[in-house]
Amino acid sequence: HRHGIAFKHLQNAHALGAVLAKDADRSGAGKFITLYPPSERSLEHCLVSLDEVLGGEHGPYVLSDLRWNAGPLFVRYGAFTDHEVLVDGEALPAIQDLRTGEWVPDRRTAGFHIPPWIELPPFLQRQLDALGHEPPPGFPEITGALHYSNAGGVYTGALDRAEVIVKEARPFAGWTPDGRDAVARLHDEERTLRALAGRVRVPAVRAAFEAHGHRFVALERVPGQPLDRLVATTSPLTAAVSTAAERRAYRDRMLQVLDALRREITRLHAAGVTHGDLHPANVMVDAYGSVSLLDLEMSLP
Repeated sequence: HRHGIAFKHLQNAHALGAVLAKDADRSGAGKFITLYPPSERSLEHCLVSLDEVLGGEHGPYVLSDLRWNAGPLFVRYGAFTDHEVLVDGEALPAIQDLRTGEWVPDRRTAGFHIPPWIELPPFLQRQLDALGHEPPPGFPEITGALHYSNAGGVYTGALDRAEVIVKEARPFAGWTPDGRDAVARLHDEERTLRALAGRVRVPAVRAAFEAHGHRFVALERVPGQPLDRLVATTSPLTAAVSTAAERRAYRDRMLQVLDALRREITRLHAAGVTHGDLHPANVMVDAYGSVSLLDLEMSLP
């Protein structure tokens, strides 16, 4: 108000909780108040002044932005006013190219992006240079991405020449109604998996890492395919024509899988914990019909 800088903010704590929830859009998570400084000089003044008051306060990393010092201040280049541009028939948020005056898509990705007509001022370039991009020592080689959410990501990778699944957890984001953020849940899942090793068929924990405040756990890649995919790809009822013998064989195989699943759940409960999120995508079935349980982040005693 004092400096006449336009800003917007979420209405209340409930709205803030909604954008930080596990199932919220990850591109907006962590944004509580957005300021629109009209010049680079004004931007630097805002960052320096607010950092004196807020510097180091905890908060999630805003994935689309560049962090100022230790946060919770972040910077992004984007549109100040609502405008849209059509791209392949889809209306996208737009920003004006200062070189041509043309309206172009305002990229809102999970990484900091600089429009091609912008040259970063030195005070921001220093922040970008200080980030660093080297992974922690021993970190797995990431080979692909399986899933993204406001809580983090799930990736395929290789560690010591073995295939692994790497789970990422963002601090202060991906909250669930039980009051845990993504990092707390991943810590809990890691402890649960280590405690269940040798007692229940679950992925083995291979390693754990911290990078930029995010928590990463490398897990054994369990062979097989998820139960939902197995049902969809092997059911004879998905074919135009099937025989009674094929249907009986499928039924018998699925009953064997269900028996194996019951045994693992019984072992899990005997170990003193629940699964917490049991559904077909979290059940892995190998070629022999053995079952493993995945994704125990919601597991409770």
